[in-house]
Amino acid sequence: MSSPNQEPYQIGRSAIENTELVFRASDMDVWFHIHEVPSAHLIYYNPEATDLRTLRKKGVIYKMALELKKSSKYHKCNNIEVIYDYIKNITPLTKPGLVQCNNPKIIKC
Repeated sequence: MSSPNQEPYQIGRSAIENTELVFRASDMDVWFHIHEVPSAHLIYYNPEATDLRTLRKKGVIYKMALELKKSSKYHKCNNIEVIYDYIKNITPLTKPGLVQCNNPKIIKC
């Protein structure tokens, strides 16, 4: 999902779609998930392979976390923790929709 002047991203709508998004993403794309609760996965497509620090400084990380929050049942909650990392650090597990992220970064929105 993207349009002119928007960041390129896609949000999974089911466990199977979440897994498919992870498998289709490139190593330097960025994965987002609401921390410690069931939620969709959001993939930010990062064709320039911009580092996470720069993406955070530019507000991209916050914007993507907010997009994920807005699409969830937690959209009215304050200070939701969203975890994120490069896809290369995400390991899909056997059950669709489940992944392992060994060293996630956290942002609140």
